Formats: sequence, C-alpha cells, structure tokens
Amino acid sequence: SNLLFANIIGFSFWGVFELLGPVMRVINRQHFLVVALFYTVIGTVIVTVCFYAVTFIPGYAGMRRWVFTQQQIATSLVVSMVISTILTLIWRRRLEELAGQMALAEERQRVAAAERAATEANLRALQAQIEPHFLFNTLANVTGLIHPQPETAKLMLEKFIAYLRATLASTREPQSTLAAEFDLMGNFLAILQIRMGDRLRVELSLPPELAGVAIPPMLLQPLVENAIKHGLEPKVEGGCVRLEAARTGDAIALSVTDTGVGFSGGRSGGIGLHNIRERLQQLFGDRGRLVIEENSPAGTRAILTMPAS
Repeated sequence: SNLLFANIIGFSFWGVFELLGPVMRVINRQHFLVVALFYTVIGTVIVTVCFYAVTFIPGYAGMRRWVFTQQQIATSLVVSMVISTILTLIWRRRLEELAGQMALAEERQRVAAAERAATEANLRALQAQIEPHFLFNTLANVTGLIHPQPETAKLMLEKFIAYLRATLASTREPQSTLAAEFDLMGNFLAILQIRMGDRLRVELSLPPELAGVAIPPMLLQPLVENAIKHGLEPKVEGGCVRLEAARTGDAIALSVTDTGVGFSGGRSGGIGLHNIRERLQQLFGDRGRLVIEENSPAGTRAILTMPAS
C-alpha cells in the first residue's frame, strides 16, 4: 500500500510539472528574484504536500497536527528559499557561462569569416592585378618604348616591378597602412599614365598624420580600377582620377573620384564593389560602408568609410 501511495504521489507531481511546463519556461526568462520566488513557492507547496503525504504512513499520523501550521509553513518556506536560491544561482551561473561561450564562439566565427573573406578578396585582387591582359599590355608598352623612348620604358618597368612587389607583400599581411596603399595605387596609376598619356591625370591626397593608419589591404584597388575602366577610358579626352583620405570624427573616409563618363552600372556595382561591401561588413559591421555617388559636373565618386584604428 505504501508503494502504491508513493506511486500515486509521484505521478501527481509529474502531472503538475507537465501542466506548469509552459509557465516555468516563461518564468525562467525573468529576473533572478522572480525566478527564485517562483521556485520558493513551488518548493514550499511540494514540501508541505510531502509532509502531509507522510502522515498517511503508519506511525507518522501524529505529524498531521503539525502540517499546515504556521511553523510548518515557515519551515518549509525557509528550506525552499535556501534550496531554490542556491539552485537558481547555480543555474544562472551556468546560463552566463553558456552565453559567454556562445558569444565567444560567434566572435570566433565572425573573425574566421572576416579572415576568409579577406583572404579570398586578396586572392581575387591578386589574380585581377596580374591577369594576362594587364601583364601583357604593360610589357608590350615597355617593348614599344624601348627604342623610341628608353627612359620612359625604364620608368614604366620600374613602376611595374614596384607595383608587383607591393601587391605580393599586401596579400601576405592581414593589415596594411594608408601610406602603403597610396604608394601601391600611385605605382598602378603611374603605369596607366604612361599608357594613356595626357588622357589621364592623377591626384593623390594623403595627410601626413593619416599615413600610418591601418586598413585592410586591397580595398582601394577595385575602386581605382572602376574609375579608370568605366569612367576615364571610355571618354575620348580622358580626365582626372583623385584618391583622397580624410578623418571624419572617429572614422576614416577614403574617396576615389573621377571626371569620366559616369557610373552607368547602377549604385550597387559589380563583383568588385560587392566584395568590398562584404569585407567591410565582416570586419566592421555597420561602422563600415561604401557609397557610390555622382561627381558634379561629370564622373563618379566612391566613398569608403571605416573606423579609424
């Protein structure tokens, strides 16, 4: 009979917890004091019912006079409060540890994704920079200039070597500096100036105090390439491309401006611009952005903004 009684009590508690399940899930998301108070009340009820159930066991009937008295309720309340507080503290500590582990895992995933995106972008940039037509066109120009203009051919070859050396160095490092990136773009544009002649004018503006600012490598390259390919090369008389860096509050703004035919591919851009936006999002979140706008009276301006490191 005692075993039957114990089974009845056990199944009764199981049924109560099944009914309270949805309520408990809501309570568990509340403030610590609310959770502790809830389980204190539940614990008091359970302990009181257990004491009452014990009175049905032969030899314990005398306890019935004590059950439901103020002394019993107070004793059960204190015991339940201590137990529920300890369990709630342990549970909350475990939740905080799990939340910290999840945050750390998410941060590691974000960093890993940013590193993968940077690596992939660097490889794509390297492939684009040393693609056959650029390499062959440059070497063909050098060959054509050797006899009529040997000094110009030598200068072009020197700029090309410096450009390749800087490009290879950038792909091996996770960070570059504005000075290094401006130097890289200077060599790149110098080669194109020799090829395009008077059709291409170049302006570089890097304040000395920003020269050492760290930035991800190869972010400027696609913007400069777009300015030449889509802006100035299609224009018979050519024009000017200006690369400028400035500090705006706690951010760095890099702009590539051309006076070409204008950006006709829409504001979203192609693969190169998509890759820049993806890298900015991975590295800086909402603090990094790329804006493409018209340049008055002609041409396009690309403005890249990121936190100043």
